[in-house]
Formats: sequence, C-alpha cells, structure tokens
Amino acid sequence: MPAGKRAMRRRSGIVYAAAAAMIIVTAAAYVLLSRGCAGVRRETVSAADAPYRGITVDLVCGRPVCDTIRMGVVHPSEIAARRIRFVNTTARPIALADYRTTCGCTTIRLPQRALAPGEHADAECRFDAGGLYSYQLNVLEIVASEPGVSVTLLVEAEVE
Repeated sequence: MPAGKRAMRRRSGIVYAAAAAMIIVTAAAYVLLSRGCAGVRRETVSAADAPYRGITVDLVCGRPVCDTIRMGVVHPSEIAARRIRFVNTTARPIALADYRTTCGCTTIRLPQRALAPGEHADAECRFDAGGLYSYQLNVLEIVASEPGVSVTLLVEAEVE
C-alpha cells in the first residue's frame, strides 16, 4: 500500500477514535446529570418544618459523591447563587479545604471550620454569567481533608 494511503487511514482512525471518545464523555455527562451519584439526598419537607431549601450532600468516605446544581436561566449581567448543605456522615472530622473549577465564573464559599461526625454546614455556590452566553456546564471539585472523600458538583446554567 502506498505511504499516502497508509497515512490517510491512520488519520481517519484518529478522527474516529476522537469521535468515539466524545460520545463516551457525552454519555457519561448525561448519566451524571440525569441520575446523580451516591451520597446525595433531596429533602422533601414543608417549608414550615425546615427553613433550609437546597441540595444536601452527604460526605462519604470511600466512594465519590456527585450532584448537579441547576442555576436555571441567567442573564449575562447576573450572578446566580444556590445553597448547599454538606453533612459529615463519616466517623472522623472533615474540613472542606479548597475547590477546583473548570471556569473562573463558578465559585463556592466553603465552611471555615471542620465538620465533626454527624455535623452539617452550609455553603454558597455562585455562578457569574458576565460575558457568557448559551448553555454552561462547569465542574466544581471539592477538596476535603480526608483523602477518601471526593465531591464533584456540576454547575449548570442557561445564559440568555
């Protein structure tokens, strides 16, 4: 086979591999967005019983925890915010030390103290839509003091 045809086949194989990888990533994101992961619970109580209305994330040791924070429709000049309650379900104190995000437009104000076993603390996640348009999906990874605790939050917004 001539060298040109061999190179052409190799390039088309790379393109197909890249397309297959994108399909796998898209399918994984769909599963995360539609189902969520272990350690996330939504409370269904009346507003009179509990003033807290938001996402509750159980900090679990040994398995990843993930959920989606839906900011809804946001205008380009707005900053949307959602409250998140972290509950320590482990047997050891856990501090939420830091976070990493895929975009500087997404931030979170983490509790400043370590959570004792069974204790909870609220955090505020903010999405600044300044200069952005269309559908936005950012990944927010919480870095905990305990190595086995892994929390990933997907922050979703539609900027119009």
